[in-house]
Amino acid sequence: TYEVAAELGGTTTTTGYEVIEASPVPGEAGLYVTFVATRAPGSATARFQPALPLKVVELPIVPSATFTTAGTDPASQVAVSWRSTVTTKTRVDACGTPLDAYRVQLSDGRAVGPALDVTFTAAYAIGTQYGGLSLADELVVQGNEGDDTVSRRIKSTVSAEPGGRA
Repeated sequence: TYEVAAELGGTTTTTGYEVIEASPVPGEAGLYVTFVATRAPGSATARFQPALPLKVVELPIVPSATFTTAGTDPASQVAVSWRSTVTTKTRVDACGTPLDAYRVQLSDGRAVGPALDVTFTAAYAIGTQYGGLSLADELVVQGNEGDDTVSRRIKSTVSAEPGGRA
């Protein structure tokens, strides 16, 4: 498991991930989102924690693979869904160190709840040699959160080779 925290305009979004590297159940091995927590200055943390983690990509990665995932957080009454597609191999620049990865696109993303109605897309660079770790990701969100209209883009990239020296 690992977490990625990104700040934009004082708002911090933290996403929790779980990697299941091997499983006797076909199609269960993969990279999953376990929670998303967002904290704006002066506000309580809004948390989405689905009853079952949401799959980003199956492992081992198969180029051109596509699937849809969906889940609901019973506490917040938020439902989230997206479509994942493995596109191409790519390289991530970790402060001068090139790292091999597979590009995974999330499209048709939607999150709906009592005070939430947003669409989103995301792109991940998954380093399979690091156990399915996301080496770089980008999330673009648009829609309504409470009384606010939002449009945000959050990017994260590793700053060093995982397991290496910074």
